[in-house]
Amino acid sequence: MSAADVQAILGNPQNFELLVQQLLSTDNASRKHAETVYEALKQHPDGCLQQLLRCLRQSEQVENRSFCAIMLRKALTQTEPTLYTQSSPQMQAALKTELMKALVEEQQKGVVHKVCDTVSELAADLLDKNAWPEILPHLQELISSNNPAAMEAALLILANLASYSTDHLRPHLGGLTPVLGSCLAHSSIDVQVAALHACCNFINSLDDAHERDLFQPMIVPMLTALGRCLSASDESNAQDVLELLIEVAESYPKFMRKNLQEVVSAMMQITTAAQLESPTRSLAAECLVTLCEARDKAPGMVRRLPNFVPTLFDALMNFLLDVDDVPDWHRGDTDAYEDDGANELFDAGQEFLDRIAIALGGKALVPAAGTLLPVWLSDADWHKRHAALICLAQIAEGCEKMMQEQVEPLVQMCLTGLSDTHPKVRWASCQALGQMCTDLGPELQQRCGNAVLPALLAAMDDFNNPRVQAHAAATVVNFSEGCESDLMAPHLDALIAKLLTLLQQGKKIVQEGALTALASVADCSQEQFVRYYDAVMPLLSQILNNAQNKEHRLLRAKALECVSLVGMAVGRDRFRSDAQAVMAFMQQLAANPMESDDPTQSYMLQAGARLCKALGLEFLPYLPVVMPPLLAAARVEPEMKVHDPDVVEFEDDDDVEHIQLGDKVQSLCVHILCSDCNAQAGSTWLASKLVSCCFPPP
Repeated sequence: MSAADVQAILGNPQNFELLVQQLLSTDNASRKHAETVYEALKQHPDGCLQQLLRCLRQSEQVENRSFCAIMLRKALTQTEPTLYTQSSPQMQAALKTELMKALVEEQQKGVVHKVCDTVSELAADLLDKNAWPEILPHLQELISSNNPAAMEAALLILANLASYSTDHLRPHLGGLTPVLGSCLAHSSIDVQVAALHACCNFINSLDDAHERDLFQPMIVPMLTALGRCLSASDESNAQDVLELLIEVAESYPKFMRKNLQEVVSAMMQITTAAQLESPTRSLAAECLVTLCEARDKAPGMVRRLPNFVPTLFDALMNFLLDVDDVPDWHRGDTDAYEDDGANELFDAGQEFLDRIAIALGGKALVPAAGTLLPVWLSDADWHKRHAALICLAQIAEGCEKMMQEQVEPLVQMCLTGLSDTHPKVRWASCQALGQMCTDLGPELQQRCGNAVLPALLAAMDDFNNPRVQAHAAATVVNFSEGCESDLMAPHLDALIAKLLTLLQQGKKIVQEGALTALASVADCSQEQFVRYYDAVMPLLSQILNNAQNKEHRLLRAKALECVSLVGMAVGRDRFRSDAQAVMAFMQQLAANPMESDDPTQSYMLQAGARLCKALGLEFLPYLPVVMPPLLAAARVEPEMKVHDPDVVEFEDDDDVEHIQLGDKVQSLCVHILCSDCNAQAGSTWLASKLVSCCFPPP
């Protein structure tokens, strides 16, 4: 753009504000044009910075002031060479002065916080060059001003500098700690939280234990500040405080040792406070669980506290009661509602039980579970029976050795649950059995298999509750993966007959579960599956040919998976007669474009590898069928976008993963990325099978 156009904007505040609004525009063309203009303005450092400062300090639009604070931060600290280094000494002095004034005079807290970020990053850069030594006295002056807004702003900057410029602040620690202690007792909650933020950042950033110990007297005042937030019903600030304390507990758990009883007592009180919001309670529990996980840094620290483990276990079990019985959960046409009714505390409780089981081990946790679970399993409230069984599933991995010693009574708990009057309890029994088959197998299968399989077969008869049927079938998969073929043999007649019945009469999610179970049973029983081949293969072929609708894509994919595993189990001689039809079906699938989220593609790649293993050299004629879609899938580029996190707010989307890269956020479409990974894994697997088939070992 011409010099006259640049001057028309730099010389006219209204034109510059119009440019700022265009930079914020949701219209891509308008925004891109504005970005080009802004880049041209940056070639005039003093003029550009002057307009940014003017807009920050004088604009009537809060959004414009906020955005200019962000643009100043980036222009001054993130773009090399920075506009600060290119600007005149007069402009540099004006920047420092106006930014410090904005901390006091700006009325919108959100804008002030963005100015704090700008001052923090600029100060960190300049302190390294000894170019802003007066910043620390200025901050101390604001902290001593008794103006709560100014105090909060200065403390937030100090908190950032504690992380960014720790070495520059070390000489001042002796004077800062009493000031921070005083701020923790200030009447303003915002000042208290900002002071706590500064304390925690110092603790996390100081490598020397003696320097960290200067902040030891702050622990009780920090807990008091947390209590004040909660007493004032300010749970937003309370949650910020809890997150800061969690960081300390994770980085330096020993720092809390002298006041461990007070810390644990406060966190336990919050965790069990039913009147508080779920995120607040979850964060308090997270702090306790984090302390449990400090085995390397502070071994055995929390376990020495009287009654800590049973009290925490009881609190987390109560989290599992945060579940509702909603109508959609009972639907059998889709698996989309499996998590419906599971509220925030329930999800947190599951995670935390798993983590403390791994962190504390069975010797610490099993006695607490052994006392509580039998009581809850006999309770009239289905929520408690459901919670007890979910607990078994969550702690099995961490308590493996202790639970293996008691596997029979534990399995009996699950079998009792399978006949419960409430379907969610029966579902939870399947969940517990399935997880224990994985974590406690193969001992569980060997010692309890003759009781478990008939009970699962009975659960599969629950046609009024397809969610339970499907989960019982899924449990068969877990059972089969840790089971020897001889142990499975006596149950094959009944099991395969039941699975075939579900394939013909069950709802869609039941059919999908039955296919996976049938595939797993075939893989487990191997040559013993031959006698069922004539009953199974026609039904699988029927599903392949009939499951054409979009809602049946997963069913078709699982049928293909099952066919390939059946082919491997029975061997080439028995499978040969159907191989050509299966490969023709795969060729037909490959000839039609698939949507990026179609699961058939990844299933087809893995099926090709299995069929290669089943047929050996006889698979070579089918390579033209398998290789083109494999190579095409491997070439898929994941959908990726780069955003500015200061401008764009991200919505929760299970299909999109956000990754912080410097000052940008990269968004990846996960299902496409997973398909790409599956393609690469499939090609590697297929290549290895081809090599082993074509060049068998001598």
